[in-house]
Amino acid sequence: MTCDTDWSWPQIATLNLIMRKRVDWSLLRSGWTIPVDIHERLVDENDGVELQPKDKRHVVLLVDGHPFDAMLTCIRRPQGPPHILQIRYDTNQELRQVLEATFWTSRKYLQLERERLRRELGPNAKLYAEVPPHFAEFVEWRATGIPFYYHVDLVPCRFRASDIVKQTLANLGEPHIEAILAEESENRFAYWVAAIERITPEDNAEVARALRYCRRYLGLAQRLLGQMYGHTCQLCGRQAQYSAGSMVNTTHHIDPVTTSMDNRISNLVLVCPTHHAMLHAHNFTFDRTSLSFASPKMCVLKIAMDKHLGS
Repeated sequence: MTCDTDWSWPQIATLNLIMRKRVDWSLLRSGWTIPVDIHERLVDENDGVELQPKDKRHVVLLVDGHPFDAMLTCIRRPQGPPHILQIRYDTNQELRQVLEATFWTSRKYLQLERERLRRELGPNAKLYAEVPPHFAEFVEWRATGIPFYYHVDLVPCRFRASDIVKQTLANLGEPHIEAILAEESENRFAYWVAAIERITPEDNAEVARALRYCRRYLGLAQRLLGQMYGHTCQLCGRQAQYSAGSMVNTTHHIDPVTTSMDNRISNLVLVCPTHHAMLHAHNFTFDRTSLSFASPKMCVLKIAMDKHLGS
């Protein structure tokens, strides 16, 4: 990538969000450590219960409507408080399988990187591998109002969908699916998902799941690109507005999302509504060497501003 991709700033107003955690090897295998500045918030969410060193409490993590058992643990810090709080699920093989299957992009990269480091550093070396920022993935940990019972939303950059699901989405049309994924209103998004479920009786639950997963990541990526380019079109360099102070942030998938299920920023460009409509209406294809879109019946549209596509 040609720039440092910083995911720390795009804070989506997610209801009851406790923290957003980037996927790493520990999260896939055992759990995650809770930052010290969240400890007081966690005590409040758990009706004032504060764990002391060696304390453990059973917690439930609700993932896609399915409850998984885990532990909230407190580990003594040698130099004294604040002590270490962790969510642990080392022995919950089912949850680990769900995480590894969902975050397959991160898992594959981390496995290869750890193998490389082991060859270079030796079998006894401590391995530290990190997913590159341009396709970092996340979990969003949310309170439910019930102590020790939490929602965990998975935010993968790519979704593994069956051929039937991809064909169903492709039949609905790439522009239509992109518009649904960019929908900011939860109610309107739920309406469109319910409508699609009604007209796609076969695998309709998997179609809805694909849309929800893609939308979660695209929401982060869209805000990241908006910040990166000052909410301007990468093709014409202009800002578009619905109203004063409200900038249009339109993302276009280079490889169709209906078939690729790919929301990595390397597959996205930020464009104004006019150019977005043109790209869909005239079947433009993208050449990564020249960073330009071309169509048999239209002129070439070259990327005017690039901070994330070039090598």
